[in-house]
Amino acid sequence: MFARILLKSFRGRDSRLFVAFLAVVIATAVSAALLTIRADTGAKINVELRAYGANLALVPKESGENHTISVSDVTEYHWPASSDTVRGLVPVLYGIVNFVADSSLKNGQLFVALGTDLAAMKQVNSYWEIEPPLTRLCDEEILAGEAVARKLGLIVGQSVRLYTPTTGITASFSLAGIVRTGENEDDQVILSLSALQRLLALPDRVTLALASIHGGAAVVEKLAADISQTLPGISAKPIRKIATSESHVLQTVTLLMTIVAAFTVIVATLCLGTTMTALIVEREQEVGIMKAIGAENRHVAQLVAAELVLLGLSGGLVGYWGGVLFAQVISKNVFGAYASLRLEILPAVLLLALGISLAAAIFPLRRALQIEPTVALRGE
Repeated sequence: MFARILLKSFRGRDSRLFVAFLAVVIATAVSAALLTIRADTGAKINVELRAYGANLALVPKESGENHTISVSDVTEYHWPASSDTVRGLVPVLYGIVNFVADSSLKNGQLFVALGTDLAAMKQVNSYWEIEPPLTRLCDEEILAGEAVARKLGLIVGQSVRLYTPTTGITASFSLAGIVRTGENEDDQVILSLSALQRLLALPDRVTLALASIHGGAAVVEKLAADISQTLPGISAKPIRKIATSESHVLQTVTLLMTIVAAFTVIVATLCLGTTMTALIVEREQEVGIMKAIGAENRHVAQLVAAELVLLGLSGGLVGYWGGVLFAQVISKNVFGAYASLRLEILPAVLLLALGISLAAAIFPLRRALQIEPTVALRGE
Protein backbone atom coordinates (compact mmCIF):
# COMPACT_ATOMS: atom_id res chain seq x y z
CA MET A 1 0.00 0.00 0.00
CA PHE A 2 2.77 2.43 0.99
CA ALA A 3 4.60 1.74 -2.28
CA ARG A 4 1.43 2.37 -4.31
CA ILE A 5 0.83 5.69 -2.55
CA LEU A 6 4.48 6.64 -3.04
CA LEU A 7 4.42 5.90 -6.78
CA LYS A 8 1.07 7.63 -7.19
CA SER A 9 2.44 10.77 -5.57
CA PHE A 10 4.85 11.19 -8.50
CA ARG A 11 2.12 11.07 -11.16
CA GLY A 12 0.74 14.25 -12.66
CA ARG A 13 3.48 16.44 -11.17
CA ASP A 14 6.16 15.92 -13.77
CA SER A 15 7.24 19.56 -14.15
CA ARG A 16 7.71 20.28 -10.43
CA LEU A 17 9.35 16.93 -9.77
CA PHE A 18 11.69 17.51 -12.69
CA VAL A 19 12.80 20.81 -11.16
CA ALA A 20 13.46 19.06 -7.83
CA PHE A 21 15.27 16.21 -9.58
CA LEU A 22 17.35 18.68 -11.62
CA ALA A 23 18.40 20.56 -8.48
CA VAL A 24 19.83 17.36 -7.00
CA VAL A 25 21.48 16.39 -10.27
CA ILE A 26 23.22 19.76 -10.64
CA ALA A 27 24.45 19.81 -7.02
CA THR A 28 25.78 16.26 -7.12
CA ALA A 29 27.23 16.68 -10.62
CA VAL A 30 29.23 19.72 -9.53
CA SER A 31 30.34 17.96 -6.36
CA ALA A 32 31.28 14.78 -8.23
CA ALA A 33 33.24 16.77 -10.80
CA LEU A 34 35.10 18.70 -8.12
CA LEU A 35 35.83 15.57 -6.09
CA THR A 36 37.12 13.78 -9.19
CA ILE A 37 39.32 16.71 -10.18
CA ARG A 38 40.49 17.17 -6.58
CA ALA A 39 41.55 13.53 -6.43
CA ASP A 40 43.73 14.03 -9.52
CA THR A 41 44.77 17.62 -8.89
CA GLY A 42 47.66 16.84 -6.55
CA ALA A 43 49.30 14.46 -8.99
CA LYS A 44 48.63 16.62 -12.05
CA ILE A 45 49.84 19.84 -10.43
CA ASN A 46 52.95 18.02 -9.28
CA VAL A 47 53.59 16.78 -12.80
CA GLU A 48 53.00 20.26 -14.26
CA LEU A 49 55.39 21.88 -11.78
CA ARG A 50 58.02 19.22 -12.41
CA ALA A 51 58.42 20.83 -15.84
CA TYR A 52 59.78 23.92 -14.08
CA GLY A 53 62.78 22.16 -12.61
CA ALA A 54 64.16 20.22 -9.66
CA ASN A 55 62.65 20.45 -6.19
CA LEU A 56 65.55 18.83 -4.28
CA ALA A 57 69.23 19.80 -4.28
CA LEU A 58 72.12 17.75 -2.84
CA VAL A 59 75.01 20.03 -1.87
CA PRO A 60 78.22 19.69 0.21
CA LYS A 61 77.50 19.78 3.93
CA GLU A 62 80.68 21.72 4.65
CA SER A 63 83.51 23.25 2.68
CA GLY A 64 85.37 20.06 1.87
CA GLU A 65 87.45 18.86 -1.03
CA ASN A 66 87.01 21.63 -3.62
CA HIS A 67 83.58 22.12 -2.12
CA THR A 68 82.23 19.15 -4.06
CA ILE A 69 80.40 15.89 -3.42
CA SER A 70 80.97 12.36 -4.67
CA VAL A 71 78.90 11.14 -7.63
CA SER A 72 79.23 7.58 -6.32
CA ASP A 73 77.66 8.53 -2.99
CA VAL A 74 74.70 10.09 -4.77
CA THR A 75 74.08 7.25 -7.20
CA GLU A 76 74.60 4.49 -4.61
CA TYR A 77 72.06 5.96 -2.22
CA HIS A 78 68.93 3.77 -1.95
CA TRP A 79 66.56 6.02 -3.85
CA PRO A 80 62.84 5.06 -3.91
CA ALA A 81 62.44 2.22 -6.40
CA SER A 82 59.29 3.67 -7.99
CA SER A 83 59.95 5.81 -11.06
CA ASP A 84 56.79 7.72 -10.14
CA THR A 85 58.61 9.11 -7.09
CA VAL A 86 62.00 9.99 -8.57
CA ARG A 87 61.29 11.60 -11.92
CA GLY A 88 64.89 12.61 -12.53
CA LEU A 89 68.32 12.77 -10.90
CA VAL A 90 71.24 14.65 -12.40
CA PRO A 91 74.75 15.47 -11.09
CA VAL A 92 76.08 18.93 -11.97
CA LEU A 93 79.66 20.26 -11.94
CA TYR A 94 80.56 23.93 -12.33
CA GLY A 95 83.90 25.43 -13.32
CA ILE A 96 85.53 28.38 -15.09
CA VAL A 97 86.80 28.02 -18.64
CA ASN A 98 88.39 30.35 -21.15
CA PHE A 99 87.83 30.34 -24.89
CA VAL A 100 91.22 30.11 -26.58
CA ALA A 101 91.75 32.76 -29.23
CA ASP A 102 91.64 31.80 -32.89
CA SER A 103 90.50 33.45 -36.09
CA SER A 104 86.89 33.82 -34.93
CA LEU A 105 87.02 33.90 -31.12
CA LYS A 106 88.10 36.63 -28.72
CA ASN A 107 90.84 35.96 -26.22
CA GLY A 108 90.36 36.29 -22.47
CA GLN A 109 86.65 35.50 -22.40
CA LEU A 110 85.94 33.64 -19.16
CA PHE A 111 82.67 31.75 -18.82
CA VAL A 112 81.05 29.39 -16.37
CA ALA A 113 81.13 25.81 -17.60
CA LEU A 114 78.40 23.37 -16.60
CA GLY A 115 79.15 19.66 -16.78
CA THR A 116 76.21 17.26 -16.71
CA ASP A 117 74.44 14.30 -18.27
CA LEU A 118 72.26 16.01 -20.88
CA ALA A 119 69.62 13.27 -21.00
CA ALA A 120 69.25 13.28 -17.20
CA MET A 121 69.22 17.09 -17.12
CA LYS A 122 66.34 17.22 -19.60
CA GLN A 123 64.37 14.83 -17.38
CA VAL A 124 64.77 17.24 -14.49
CA ASN A 125 64.60 20.51 -16.43
CA SER A 126 62.35 19.77 -19.38
CA TYR A 127 62.07 23.48 -20.23
CA TRP A 128 65.57 23.48 -21.79
CA GLU A 129 65.41 24.36 -25.50
CA ILE A 130 68.31 23.12 -27.62
CA GLU A 131 68.77 23.99 -31.29
CA PRO A 132 69.20 21.63 -33.03
CA PRO A 133 67.43 19.17 -30.70
CA LEU A 134 69.81 16.82 -28.89
CA THR A 135 69.22 13.91 -26.51
CA ARG A 136 72.81 13.28 -25.46
CA LEU A 137 76.16 15.07 -25.47
CA CYS A 138 79.43 13.35 -26.39
CA ASP A 139 82.69 14.14 -24.60
CA GLU A 140 83.98 15.94 -27.70
CA GLU A 141 80.91 18.18 -27.98
CA ILE A 142 79.73 21.26 -26.12
CA LEU A 143 76.64 23.43 -26.02
CA ALA A 144 76.75 27.20 -25.77
CA GLY A 145 74.18 29.27 -23.96
CA GLU A 146 72.26 31.65 -26.18
CA ALA A 147 73.98 34.74 -24.68
CA VAL A 148 77.44 33.16 -25.04
CA ALA A 149 76.85 32.21 -28.67
CA ARG A 150 75.59 35.72 -29.46
CA LYS A 151 78.49 37.40 -27.69
CA LEU A 152 81.18 35.34 -29.41
CA GLY A 153 79.41 34.85 -32.73
CA LEU A 154 79.42 31.07 -32.43
CA ILE A 155 77.69 28.85 -34.97
CA VAL A 156 76.69 25.18 -34.70
CA GLY A 157 79.39 22.82 -35.97
CA GLN A 158 82.21 25.25 -35.20
CA SER A 159 85.36 23.92 -33.55
CA VAL A 160 86.36 25.67 -30.31
CA ARG A 161 89.14 25.25 -27.75
CA LEU A 162 88.65 25.64 -24.02
CA TYR A 163 91.36 26.40 -21.50
CA THR A 164 90.89 25.74 -17.77
CA PRO A 165 92.77 28.31 -15.65
CA THR A 166 92.77 26.17 -12.48
CA THR A 167 94.47 23.15 -14.10
CA GLY A 168 96.09 24.59 -17.24
CA ILE A 169 94.39 21.91 -19.38
CA THR A 170 93.28 22.77 -22.93
CA ALA A 171 90.86 20.69 -25.03
CA SER A 172 89.13 21.04 -28.39
CA PHE A 173 85.38 20.62 -28.86
CA SER A 174 82.73 20.82 -31.55
CA LEU A 175 79.78 23.14 -30.92
CA ALA A 176 76.81 20.78 -31.11
CA GLY A 177 74.01 23.22 -30.32
CA ILE A 178 72.70 26.43 -28.72
CA VAL A 179 70.85 26.30 -25.39
CA ARG A 180 67.98 28.61 -24.46
CA THR A 181 66.53 28.36 -20.94
CA GLY A 182 65.78 31.92 -19.85
CA GLU A 183 67.96 31.21 -16.80
CA ASN A 184 71.67 31.24 -15.93
CA GLU A 185 72.43 28.53 -18.48
CA ASP A 186 72.07 31.12 -21.28
CA ASP A 187 75.39 32.61 -20.05
CA GLN A 188 77.17 29.27 -19.63
CA VAL A 189 78.93 26.59 -21.64
CA ILE A 190 77.55 23.06 -21.24
CA LEU A 191 79.84 20.01 -21.45
CA SER A 192 79.40 16.36 -20.67
CA LEU A 193 80.11 15.64 -17.00
CA SER A 194 83.09 13.43 -17.72
CA ALA A 195 84.64 16.03 -20.05
CA LEU A 196 84.45 18.81 -17.48
CA GLN A 197 85.71 16.49 -14.73
CA ARG A 198 88.84 15.87 -16.85
CA LEU A 199 89.31 19.57 -17.53
CA LEU A 200 89.02 20.40 -13.82
CA ALA A 201 90.90 17.27 -12.67
CA LEU A 202 87.97 16.31 -10.44
CA PRO A 203 87.13 12.65 -11.13
CA ASP A 204 83.92 11.43 -9.49
CA ARG A 205 83.25 14.90 -8.05
CA VAL A 206 80.36 17.27 -8.72
CA THR A 207 79.29 20.61 -7.31
CA LEU A 208 75.76 19.42 -6.57
CA ALA A 209 73.04 17.01 -7.68
CA LEU A 210 69.50 17.95 -8.61
CA ALA A 211 66.46 15.69 -8.24
CA SER A 212 62.87 15.97 -9.38
CA ILE A 213 60.68 14.25 -6.80
CA HIS A 214 57.01 13.49 -7.27
CA GLY A 215 54.63 13.38 -4.30
CA GLY A 216 54.48 16.88 -2.87
CA ALA A 217 56.33 18.86 -0.23
CA ALA A 218 55.94 16.22 2.52
CA VAL A 219 57.63 13.52 0.40
CA VAL A 220 60.46 15.87 -0.55
CA GLU A 221 61.04 16.92 3.08
CA LYS A 222 61.13 13.31 4.28
CA LEU A 223 63.55 12.23 1.55
CA ALA A 224 65.80 15.24 2.21
CA ALA A 225 66.02 14.41 5.91
CA ASP A 226 66.93 10.79 5.18
CA ILE A 227 69.61 11.71 2.63
CA SER A 228 71.20 14.25 4.98
CA GLN A 229 71.31 11.64 7.72
CA THR A 230 72.50 8.75 5.53
CA LEU A 231 75.14 10.36 3.31
CA PRO A 232 78.10 11.89 5.15
CA GLY A 233 79.23 15.20 3.78
CA ILE A 234 76.02 15.75 1.80
CA SER A 235 73.15 18.03 2.76
CA ALA A 236 69.83 17.57 0.94
CA LYS A 237 67.82 20.77 0.69
CA PRO A 238 64.29 21.07 -0.74
CA ILE A 239 64.03 23.89 -3.24
CA ARG A 240 61.42 25.82 -1.30
CA LYS A 241 60.11 27.88 -4.17
CA ILE A 242 58.91 24.83 -6.09
CA ALA A 243 57.76 22.86 -3.03
CA THR A 244 55.87 25.85 -1.64
CA SER A 245 54.25 26.49 -5.01
CA GLU A 246 52.91 22.92 -5.10
CA SER A 247 51.42 23.24 -1.62
CA HIS A 248 50.01 26.74 -2.21
CA VAL A 249 48.41 25.89 -5.55
CA LEU A 250 46.86 22.71 -4.14
CA GLN A 251 45.45 24.53 -1.11
CA THR A 252 44.03 27.31 -3.27
CA VAL A 253 42.39 24.88 -5.69
CA THR A 254 40.95 22.84 -2.81
CA LEU A 255 39.51 25.95 -1.13
CA LEU A 256 37.96 27.15 -4.38
CA MET A 257 36.40 23.74 -5.03
CA THR A 258 35.02 23.56 -1.50
CA ILE A 259 33.40 27.00 -1.78
CA VAL A 260 31.83 26.21 -5.16
CA ALA A 261 30.54 22.82 -3.98
CA ALA A 262 29.15 24.24 -0.72
CA PHE A 263 27.34 27.05 -2.53
CA THR A 264 25.85 24.63 -5.05
CA VAL A 265 24.67 22.23 -2.33
CA ILE A 266 23.00 25.05 -0.36
CA VAL A 267 21.18 26.34 -3.43
CA ALA A 268 20.07 22.82 -4.37
CA THR A 269 18.79 22.16 -0.85
CA LEU A 270 16.73 25.36 -0.84
CA CYS A 271 15.41 24.65 -4.35
CA LEU A 272 14.46 21.08 -3.46
CA GLY A 273 12.85 22.15 -0.18
CA THR A 274 10.72 24.91 -1.69
CA THR A 275 9.68 22.74 -4.64
CA MET A 276 8.57 19.89 -2.39
CA THR A 277 6.79 22.33 -0.08
CA ALA A 278 4.84 23.63 -3.08
CA LEU A 279 3.94 20.03 -3.93
CA ILE A 280 2.66 19.45 -0.37
CA VAL A 281 0.48 22.54 -0.68
CA GLU A 282 -0.97 21.15 -3.92
CA ARG A 283 -1.65 17.82 -2.18
CA GLU A 284 -3.19 19.33 0.95
CA GLN A 285 -6.53 17.62 0.44
CA GLU A 286 -4.80 14.30 -0.29
CA VAL A 287 -2.86 14.55 2.97
CA GLY A 288 -6.06 15.61 4.77
CA ILE A 289 -7.85 12.47 3.53
CA MET A 290 -4.94 10.31 4.64
CA LYS A 291 -5.13 11.77 8.13
CA ALA A 292 -8.93 11.51 8.20
CA ILE A 293 -8.86 7.76 7.53
CA GLY A 294 -6.32 7.12 10.29
CA ALA A 295 -2.86 8.06 9.03
CA GLU A 296 -0.67 9.53 11.74
CA ASN A 297 1.91 12.26 11.40
CA ARG A 298 4.71 9.68 11.30
CA HIS A 299 3.07 8.01 8.28
CA VAL A 300 2.90 11.34 6.46
CA ALA A 301 6.50 12.06 7.44
CA GLN A 302 7.61 8.67 6.12
CA LEU A 303 5.87 9.32 2.81
CA VAL A 304 7.46 12.75 2.35
CA ALA A 305 10.87 11.46 3.40
CA ALA A 306 10.60 8.47 1.04
CA GLU A 307 9.76 10.77 -1.86
CA LEU A 308 12.75 12.97 -1.12
CA VAL A 309 15.12 10.02 -0.62
CA LEU A 310 14.01 8.50 -3.93
CA LEU A 311 14.53 11.82 -5.67
CA GLY A 312 17.88 12.31 -3.95
CA LEU A 313 19.36 8.90 -4.73
CA SER A 314 18.20 8.88 -8.34
CA GLY A 315 19.41 12.44 -8.81
CA GLY A 316 22.70 11.59 -7.12
CA LEU A 317 23.30 8.62 -9.41
CA VAL A 318 22.62 10.68 -12.54
CA GLY A 319 24.62 13.59 -11.10
CA TYR A 320 27.65 11.38 -10.45
CA TRP A 321 27.97 10.33 -14.07
CA GLY A 322 27.24 13.87 -15.24
CA GLY A 323 29.98 15.08 -12.90
CA VAL A 324 32.42 12.50 -14.26
CA LEU A 325 31.86 13.76 -17.80
CA PHE A 326 32.20 17.37 -16.62
CA ALA A 327 35.46 16.49 -14.86
CA GLN A 328 36.85 14.93 -18.04
CA VAL A 329 36.18 18.13 -19.98
CA ILE A 330 37.81 20.32 -17.30
CA SER A 331 40.81 18.04 -16.83
CA LYS A 332 41.43 17.73 -20.56
CA ASN A 333 41.32 21.49 -21.11
CA VAL A 334 43.39 22.42 -18.04
CA PHE A 335 45.90 19.57 -17.77
CA GLY A 336 45.78 18.11 -21.27
CA ALA A 337 44.82 14.67 -19.92
CA TYR A 338 41.59 13.00 -18.86
CA ALA A 339 40.85 12.51 -15.17
CA SER A 340 40.83 8.98 -13.77
CA LEU A 341 37.44 7.35 -13.18
CA ARG A 342 37.09 7.08 -9.41
CA LEU A 343 34.20 4.85 -8.38
CA GLU A 344 35.13 5.35 -4.72
CA ILE A 345 33.59 8.82 -5.04
CA LEU A 346 30.15 7.37 -5.89
CA PRO A 347 29.20 6.47 -2.27
CA ALA A 348 30.22 9.96 -1.14
CA VAL A 349 28.10 11.54 -3.88
CA LEU A 350 25.09 9.37 -2.99
CA LEU A 351 25.51 10.26 0.69
CA LEU A 352 25.64 13.92 -0.28
CA ALA A 353 22.46 13.56 -2.34
CA LEU A 354 20.80 11.80 0.59
CA GLY A 355 21.95 14.59 2.91
CA ILE A 356 20.51 17.23 0.57
CA SER A 357 17.21 15.36 0.50
CA LEU A 358 16.98 14.99 4.27
CA ALA A 359 17.95 18.62 4.85
CA ALA A 360 15.38 19.74 2.29
CA ALA A 361 12.73 17.59 3.99
CA ILE A 362 12.50 20.08 6.86
CA PHE A 363 10.39 22.51 4.82
CA PRO A 364 7.75 20.16 3.34
CA LEU A 365 7.55 18.09 6.54
CA ARG A 366 6.67 21.10 8.64
CA ARG A 367 3.96 22.06 6.14
CA ALA A 368 2.56 18.51 5.92
CA LEU A 369 2.41 18.02 9.68
CA GLN A 370 0.52 21.30 10.09
CA ILE A 371 -2.35 20.18 7.84
CA GLU A 372 -5.62 19.72 9.68
CA PRO A 373 -7.95 17.14 8.08
CA THR A 374 -11.14 19.13 8.64
CA VAL A 375 -9.70 22.31 7.19
CA ALA A 376 -8.15 20.51 4.23
CA LEU A 377 -11.36 18.63 3.38
CA ARG A 378 -13.38 21.86 3.45
CA GLY A 379 -10.94 23.29 0.92
CA GLU A 380 -10.04 26.31 3.09
